[in-house]
Amino acid sequence: MLRASSRIGSCSPRTERQSGEQSGRVRSQHHLLLLPRRPHQCDRSMTLNLNLGCGPFRAPRGWLNIDHPASEFAEDIDADIYTLIQDLPFKDDTVDKIYAGHVLEHIPLEEVPDTLLELMRVLAPDGTLMVVGPDMDRIEAIDHEAWLDEAMRVDNDGPPGIHHRWVPTAANTLALMENAGFFSVTETPLQLITEKGWPLVAYTPWQFAIEARP
Repeated sequence: MLRASSRIGSCSPRTERQSGEQSGRVRSQHHLLLLPRRPHQCDRSMTLNLNLGCGPFRAPRGWLNIDHPASEFAEDIDADIYTLIQDLPFKDDTVDKIYAGHVLEHIPLEEVPDTLLELMRVLAPDGTLMVVGPDMDRIEAIDHEAWLDEAMRVDNDGPPGIHHRWVPTAANTLALMENAGFFSVTETPLQLITEKGWPLVAYTPWQFAIEARP
């Protein structure tokens, strides 16, 4: 399923701050984390998994759901933190898993390399990145409905996260990840994604899944 609500914006976490305080509590499915302005004070005794561009699809218990700050008051968006993924509020080497489902194609192509470097910064040395997205090569190879052609249309003028900024394929996304410096960049069969514990929203024949390590 294409997720038009996968969004990316500047750090603006949902908090329960008292007046004048500079930190607050961010709702998490596994516990409450004290969130200073920057950087996130992460306890490495806990597992930290990020679900980027969550939209209305909250990952199960054990994931921190993140979306664009402009979507904070949208009725169908239910994130724990609203923040730019280009400027994540976490310390270096503190995140175990990052899931980016239908996210990168909503970022201008020229900004994707720096975005991937930011994901690499926060990932632990033994951490894992999983990128899932629509593959134009697969779409063109199968019979498909007209809405999918419209969904894949590039529009650089719309609001963040609504339209694609470039045309993704498994090949060009894999190349972007390798060029950013990720290792063991490998396309993974979709049927194995949920078996590995990733919060995949839907199985469709035109998606790719690429796994990588920092």
